[in-house]
Amino acid sequence: MDISQNLIKSINHQSFKKQFQQILEYREIQATNDRTFAIVFFRSETMEELYRLLQMDLRPFITLKEIEHLRER
Repeated sequence: MDISQNLIKSINHQSFKKQFQQILEYREIQATNDRTFAIVFFRSETMEELYRLLQMDLRPFITLKEIEHLRER
């Protein structure tokens, strides 16, 4: 929630999908005014997987755009 949508260059959907044991359906979302990048319908055999997914840090799957002032350094 701390990353602005306009700073996101891309989402690594393939790596994100690997976090789920059994995906029933995966829908990529291209919303410009929302922070949702996918809807995942999945099946889980354990509560541990559910807890892990709920607490997962999504930042490793996000590539940010370069900012002009960072390139000048």
